[in-house]
Amino acid sequence: MGGRTSRHLRRAYLRGRGVESLHNSGRPGVASGAEIVKVRVFNVKYSPNLGDGLLCECLEAALIEHGCDSEETYSVDLAARTTYSGGNSSRGVLMRVLEAMPAELRRLALHIPIQAQLRRRWLPHYARTLDGVDAVVVGGGNLFTDVDLNFPTKLSAIVSMTAERRLPLAIYGVGVTSRWSDQGKRMLRHALASARTCYVSVRDEASKRHFDEHFGDVVGVRSQIVRDPGLMISRYVQPKVLSPESAIVGICISSAIAVRYHSDITISDRNLLSWYVRLCQQLQAAGLKLLVFTNGSPEDVAFAERVRNEGLARGLSLTIEQPRTPRELAVAASTASILIAFRMHALIAAFSFGRQIIGLRWDPKLDSFMQSVGMPELVFDATRTSPEALIQATAQPKIPLSADKVAGDAFAQVGNLVHALSRDAGRAGTTKLSSWS
Repeated sequence: MGGRTSRHLRRAYLRGRGVESLHNSGRPGVASGAEIVKVRVFNVKYSPNLGDGLLCECLEAALIEHGCDSEETYSVDLAARTTYSGGNSSRGVLMRVLEAMPAELRRLALHIPIQAQLRRRWLPHYARTLDGVDAVVVGGGNLFTDVDLNFPTKLSAIVSMTAERRLPLAIYGVGVTSRWSDQGKRMLRHALASARTCYVSVRDEASKRHFDEHFGDVVGVRSQIVRDPGLMISRYVQPKVLSPESAIVGICISSAIAVRYHSDITISDRNLLSWYVRLCQQLQAAGLKLLVFTNGSPEDVAFAERVRNEGLARGLSLTIEQPRTPRELAVAASTASILIAFRMHALIAAFSFGRQIIGLRWDPKLDSFMQSVGMPELVFDATRTSPEALIQATAQPKIPLSADKVAGDAFAQVGNLVHALSRDAGRAGTTKLSSWS
């Protein structure tokens, strides 16, 4: 693929952002002394969950600010998406069907469609973006997971393509699960064993432990822990100015099916609906203003509408805000004095802006993040914690770590990544492999 096609792809990715990209926010580049490199960052940037886009745009912006090529450094979505969109409205229905299946049966049912997508869509998409690149980054986000062989299939494909082109590979700020199928682990280990891995980082202690256990012996690089890239959002987006006279409590709605599908938490739709409505009623009764929104996943959007309708039936009027881009999600998170959420990147954005955050337990990654910023006691189980008890927690603000310092640490750590990439990029030779096209 020539330069003209590469520029065309680049323009398509920029159009897909739907807003001015974070790395066009006017910040000067950092004189790091590193050789300028062209980087492709593979992740799930255009996931319907805008939290993924938020962390990916932050990572892109920081790479460019540290000296990577501003035109040729951008994310490539592992599912071959190229725009922010609301996703498929039937996704929640599909999740319910899959949730009801035993794990082995679900994996068998998804094998053929996943392999078809790999050959027809994902591999050609990856190949089109790799020509002329100096290095590849996988990250950030919760990518090293194995649900129905989805990520093992995608990651082993892009890692193998990177290896065949003899490009340096970095893994940055990823979440790593403890549970792997034998097949998923074998696929990814085989791909990583042939890769030219120059740098590995994960986002928390548990992920480091899991990465070292499952993959540490094949990558030949010691993994390290870095801050989640999303913590840099306050570096690139201006927050809303809070009024000192009226506190706003933000509630980021997640669906019960999302909580159940991605965790061991068991909560029914009916119970979570009722819990949200009671929480909103009591917050309003205490004289607090509410900002209710979602992270964008279609199952969450549909569930938020059910919360609104349930509230109306009980005499509660709610307006649901719906961010459409990562920037809009960040602004929503900054609007609240206190944010209550299951979704980790809504909380990460709010923390970055210096807001009080309260987590609702589901995926262990949330506990790990809250531990990393010194607030493990501010994670509550919605199946066991009454709205009344949660409201008491909102009356005791706690931000033990400086948000500015944490964001600064996250930015500096991307600089270490750039040095590793620029050091190894000069040694790489590239080969165009038509078999992937």
